[in-house]
Amino acid sequence: MLESIPPEHAYPGVGDLNTYLRVYDAINSAPEDQRRHFSDIFDLVVHGKTSTVHGRLERVFRFFLGPSGERGPGFDRLFKPTVPGGPLVSTMEATRLYERINDLLRMYETTRQDMARILKGHEKLIRVGVTSTFGRWLLSYIFSDLNSLAGPGVRVEIDIGNSYELVPRLDAGLLDIIFAYGEYGAKHTPQDPLTDVAFTCLNYPIQMVLICHPKAEVWVHSKHHPSRRSIEDVNKNYWKSHYMAIAGAEDLAHRGDETRKAIQIDSLDIGASPDIILVNSWGYPPRLKAKLEDLRRQKKVAKEVSSFLEALSLVRMGIGMAFVAGAHIQKKRGFSAFKLEPEKEMKRSLGVYYDTKRPLSGEAFRLVCLIREYIDAFRENICDDRPPLLGHPELKVGGDFLETFEEKYANVDFAKQAKHPERWFAKK
Repeated sequence: MLESIPPEHAYPGVGDLNTYLRVYDAINSAPEDQRRHFSDIFDLVVHGKTSTVHGRLERVFRFFLGPSGERGPGFDRLFKPTVPGGPLVSTMEATRLYERINDLLRMYETTRQDMARILKGHEKLIRVGVTSTFGRWLLSYIFSDLNSLAGPGVRVEIDIGNSYELVPRLDAGLLDIIFAYGEYGAKHTPQDPLTDVAFTCLNYPIQMVLICHPKAEVWVHSKHHPSRRSIEDVNKNYWKSHYMAIAGAEDLAHRGDETRKAIQIDSLDIGASPDIILVNSWGYPPRLKAKLEDLRRQKKVAKEVSSFLEALSLVRMGIGMAFVAGAHIQKKRGFSAFKLEPEKEMKRSLGVYYDTKRPLSGEAFRLVCLIREYIDAFRENICDDRPPLLGHPELKVGGDFLETFEEKYANVDFAKQAKHPERWFAKK
């Protein structure tokens, strides 16, 4: 709330925000021998009374962090030397502030564009966020004729990224909706007490699996001897017996969950097994999320990455193991995959994130309904990694689907329905 900000905290201007971005970029991109001198330089800049840079950084630090540190307001919270007298590096707080300031400046620009579009009477706009894995795997097929799907006079902008990047943009008003993974069964479920973002699943469950290199040792507690530690390496000979035994070998990893060896999530011996490659993502199943937080506390996270595809690549090279959505290992070779149990608690779903304080436009909600109907209509095709291209001239099935969709929703007032997300999809 604006009234909660003390009057002495002047708002930083666009020039102040850009100055911080340039400082951050300089510290993170300069060679190490140059960064060794930054500490002395910033002593002068931050303590200087006439420096333009000093004034701009001070406004940014004071507004977002409050006064602290002997070297100026907030400086020591954001940039620190690795060792006394060593090169400066940015802290986690500095990186987070950098990301949010970029969002603020992006909002300035999108607001200017929105006003120009309204004044000129241009088409309506839907700003859609899509996670990179989900977008490459499925949304690119659904949106294969995007301009026609959105409807007359409507333009869709696609922003592809990690859900950790996209959700703050949605909360800041830079996006209208995000299509990504979330908790299976969630209906208008709030995602974080610090945001107004909620999630509704589109009823396409995906089982989470544990993947590792075929030669990795994956130790679990035995069902027969639960008090003993690390007595069973479940990956020993698993690749040879489960994958290489498949005739033809064309679908080495294209095996359903029913054929994968199962691991109870709580039986995994964290101390003996390889470190985890953690994919930063929203919407993990609650029990798996708690497990990942426990792994981080135990310092068993070897690397944090922004996409499942990156995790697959690292695991294939033998760098740790990862929890991923089973849909993304179809026909991918080079690792073992284990089904996670309890099965019902290890599922995610494709779904939509939205801001509960800003009702969707009718055009945006129509797009949500279209994707939900697509998932229902082509569920088997999606499972077989053969999702049809909508509107493609060579695929009549796409045209049939669109005609059926328009008939089914001919009398639906999308703008009215969009105002009540808690009622979405209440009726089939």
